[in-house]
Amino acid sequence: SVTSGELPISPMLAAELYTDSSWRPRYYGLPGETCTGCPENTYRDMVNGTIVADCRSCPDNSISGTKSTALSDCICEAGYYGNPGQGRACEPCPVGTYNALQNQTTLEACLSCPGNASTSDSAQSNISDCACNSGCSFALSPK
Repeated sequence: SVTSGELPISPMLAAELYTDSSWRPRYYGLPGETCTGCPENTYRDMVNGTIVADCRSCPDNSISGTKSTALSDCICEAGYYGNPGQGRACEPCPVGTYNALQNQTTLEACLSCPGNASTSDSAQSNISDCACNSGCSFALSPK
């Protein structure tokens, strides 16, 4: 039975305690301490990390869940398209388009604003970011 001080700990927690010479990917910590999973928007693909800085940041404009183990776990945010795990940076959807979904890999995921509407900036993530230009009229459907 594995213990922490005087208290027994569950097998699930015991699996995350330092038990050999290296941490598994996605975790970091010091010998004798509980492993800590890498935070959101980072990943750890190597062993032996001792501090949170040993978790690598996802590339710009991409995100990941906690305890991610590879660059391929980083996906593009809404408003962007690309594939960081395949070496393709997350690019912003161009002005006049939007993309409401994460993990989109191609420019075709960027949808054009309806009618004569446009966005004021790139990387927009909602149709409500589209605004009418002069001579334009369109209505968003109620939710």
